[in-house]
Amino acid sequence: MSWDTVRRPRVLLAALALIAALGIAALRVTTLSHIGGVRLSASWAMTDFRSNIYYPVRALVDGVNPYDRASYRARYPEAETFPPFLPSTLLLHLPFGLLPLALAELAYVAFSIGLIVLVGRAVVRANGVTSWASALFAAALVTLSRPGQWTLLLGQVALQLALLSWVALRFAQRSPWLSGLALGAATFKPTFGLPIAVLMLARGNVKAVGAGVLFALALNLPIAAILEHRAGSLQRLVQDLGNPYHSWTGRSDSAPRSFYRIDLVALFGRMAGRPLSHGVEAVITILVLAVAALLIRRMRSAASTPGYQPLTEALICIATLLCVHHLDYDLLLLALPLAALVYLPTPGLLESAAVRTGMLWLFALMAANYASTRSVLDRFHPDTPLRFALASANSLALVLIFAIYGLTVLRWSSVRVSPALDDPARADYPWGSAQSEVVRARDGG
Repeated sequence: MSWDTVRRPRVLLAALALIAALGIAALRVTTLSHIGGVRLSASWAMTDFRSNIYYPVRALVDGVNPYDRASYRARYPEAETFPPFLPSTLLLHLPFGLLPLALAELAYVAFSIGLIVLVGRAVVRANGVTSWASALFAAALVTLSRPGQWTLLLGQVALQLALLSWVALRFAQRSPWLSGLALGAATFKPTFGLPIAVLMLARGNVKAVGAGVLFALALNLPIAAILEHRAGSLQRLVQDLGNPYHSWTGRSDSAPRSFYRIDLVALFGRMAGRPLSHGVEAVITILVLAVAALLIRRMRSAASTPGYQPLTEALICIATLLCVHHLDYDLLLLALPLAALVYLPTPGLLESAAVRTGMLWLFALMAANYASTRSVLDRFHPDTPLRFALASANSLALVLIFAIYGLTVLRWSSVRVSPALDDPARADYPWGSAQSEVVRARDGG
């Protein structure tokens, strides 16, 4: 029996799983929009696409400055305030703003579905699995997860940011200019690009970060110059970076919308029961980045070992989500370290089956956590302790995962990597390598 004959049914089954997952998402905003009094969907479908992409790009095309809130809202009263994304956002998403709104929304949904398939392909290929069946199954799981489904239905930008971040991290040594291009593009949402750049410097990726700075300037300065000429956009951009986020998600306390946040700043705010000062928030951000940077630098002497790449990538992804403002859909960034945990043997603490199983359960909790939603809280009105637990479940899981990776790194000096794990081909081809025949047979590849 040929390999193609074996693979074809698995690929077909995986494709059907992805179609079913997309069908569930479609039902959620139509037939199943209300179940038992719990609001699963309402007018929020594609709201982030309209407020973060469509109307800001439309403003650029129409000669309006989206950073000038007064003139922007006067021209587009149905649009929410443009969040503090960099001007490159408008350039990178320009084609969608050239279409009528209904057609642009359909195009963006199709674009997002393509990105989901690409995410599935990237995370398995990065871990040496070449099977399209595995890639499509991974895409189906992403679609079923709350971060993936929320991203798709809201029209969020988390998918492209995750892919850009992974390219920046994975190609930093082999192709600094490609890594820099991805990093420069990822800075359109600074809460991704800036922490990743800082931790890449800690990993020693100076050329890639330097290239990222150049590409970020090249992507932002032309658009910024156009907007500055119109209405002084740069001054308006920096006048209150936090306001658009705070107005949508609440501050770092237990405000009604802050339970969407997964970062450590929000967690401490909920524990304190009040908004944290900007100074305290800055201290938390710096401490998280400092801890992650020290752990990464501790590993640099072991940079030639097979476990170095996935461990540093996991630390950078998790620290990025913890250190500064992030919401549930940004958990898509963890798909790459999750796939590494599934496919790759990791030395040290994660060699323990119990520890790996516990880690997988924590990842599963964040992926399947549909209880930490405003609709559930509004429906059941839980008491204060339960409300805190629901609002903080993803944050606490993220902190625990970061701590386990940190302990793994601290024990790194005692790890003895088996020669059987050494795979020179992986260094030559960062998106995958020749896995063992066991892995290939298991995945139908």
